[in-house]
Amino acid sequence: MRKVVLAFAIGLAWVSQSFGQAELAFKAPQPGTESRTQVETEIKQTLTLAGMPIETHVTQFIVQKESIREAGGALESVRSFDTMSMNLSLPGGLNYSFDSGNPDAPVAVPMLQSLSDLLKQLVKSEMTTVLTPDGHAKEVHWPDGAFANIPDAFKSEIDPEMQKKAWNQIVDQLPGKLVNPGDSWTRMEEINLGAGQMMYFEQKYTYQGPATENGKPMHKISVETESVRLTMEPNATQPLSLKKSDLKIKESKGTLTYDPAIGALRATDTMVQIVGALTLELNGMELPSELDLTMAFKTTLQ
Repeated sequence: MRKVVLAFAIGLAWVSQSFGQAELAFKAPQPGTESRTQVETEIKQTLTLAGMPIETHVTQFIVQKESIREAGGALESVRSFDTMSMNLSLPGGLNYSFDSGNPDAPVAVPMLQSLSDLLKQLVKSEMTTVLTPDGHAKEVHWPDGAFANIPDAFKSEIDPEMQKKAWNQIVDQLPGKLVNPGDSWTRMEEINLGAGQMMYFEQKYTYQGPATENGKPMHKISVETESVRLTMEPNATQPLSLKKSDLKIKESKGTLTYDPAIGALRATDTMVQIVGALTLELNGMELPSELDLTMAFKTTLQ
């Protein structure tokens, strides 16, 4: 009798565990698929040098259109911008705005003319990503000569290798296997901040369990940032270099929504606040400083 009860208990536990399992894996999109993704970004930075706070604030709103097609026996993702707007607040009371509805508006801050030229070219260019059978990016192409006149300081923004890494980083956020509620996995990820600055993060993802949104089954994943590292290279728009840093995560939170019907993330909502000491260098002179940086990202697949 005890053996029967024990066997029943073990079986019940196995059934319960199996019932809570979910396969969280990216699936390659199907040819003919069309979608739009809304992306909202907000970055607040205070860099304190010699006791003086230098504040920067950026907000950006994007709607990106994507079409999946088959070409030469491979899948291709073709992406373009329906909408792009940006508001940038700089030290000294300088402000800059870009609106794809009026891309040729005069630039009040001459030093940002190159940025405006980059954004204008982006909103009228299509980016083609050649996909592997499992949905990873194999190659990224822009139209020939589209960014021939963009200064070197902004080349990383449109570099095909950087774009390929960004695509694959999203694909690899998912574990690609069956998981149970409470299971976690860790990824090293990076963000290109532009102007020669890169941030590297250790991200911890945890499967929270199934959910229902608008009557459809979804899966929720939480994400926490556990560590961060900054690199900085001097260039034409940013003459500083980074000698050393001691950055910490003050706060982080985030939720990813996985849609099993399409095998992709339906939505993401993340935030991280980074604080700590930096030692910058300018023309051989060390500049001790403090950084307080908050970045928030929100995406919605429509």
